[in-house]
Amino acid sequence: HMEIDTIPTIVKKAQTKKIDAILALHPDHADRLGLLKTNVFWPTYPAVFTRKDFDFNSPDDFKNRRVAIVEKIHITERLMEKYGKQSTIVTVKNELEGLKLVSSGKVDCFLSISFTSYMISKYQFFDLVTAYVFKKTPEMFGIGVRNDWPELVSILNKTIEHISKEGIDTIFKKWTSFPMTDQDVSIGLTNEEKAWLDQNHRVKVGWGEYPPNLFLVQGKPEGI
Repeated sequence: HMEIDTIPTIVKKAQTKKIDAILALHPDHADRLGLLKTNVFWPTYPAVFTRKDFDFNSPDDFKNRRVAIVEKIHITERLMEKYGKQSTIVTVKNELEGLKLVSSGKVDCFLSISFTSYMISKYQFFDLVTAYVFKKTPEMFGIGVRNDWPELVSILNKTIEHISKEGIDTIFKKWTSFPMTDQDVSIGLTNEEKAWLDQNHRVKVGWGEYPPNLFLVQGKPEGI
């Protein structure tokens, strides 16, 4: 079972065990939420989006600027703690709202992740560009799991071991209409892990709506 909602809502549900896991969660954020965490496997690159006529060449250019970020996004909040001490921070609920603020001139830039560039073309923000990407410092994400289910962490980690860099690349290629090759993989569960699975736990997984990773189209999940 998967629930898709705003990131603040998903975080709140995880803290109250209304969902059992959060996909694509930074390990530091998992610690802050009191969740268990899997090994990391998913690379994410923070990126800055501006109008075409705006000059942004390095993180130093955050100084004295109005910067939009999506609320409760750990990596962008952390970057603003480092580079945004002299910036005016404007929090938004989602990426589309952030891009609209940049396009309208209400903020100078939007700090998000590189995948947000997908929305520039989807929603035809012809006046916006990806001005800067933190290419040398990708953030690695895993899965956050409720703190009383260590068995699920162990099971997920065994699955993650089989996700290679080539596998991640394949996921990206699938999003760009390249075919994937299906492979059957045995992950070798222990007797304890099998016993846990035999209890037929119903796992509720939450993921904050974050195009193109995951988003809703007429109530159905779409995306990478």
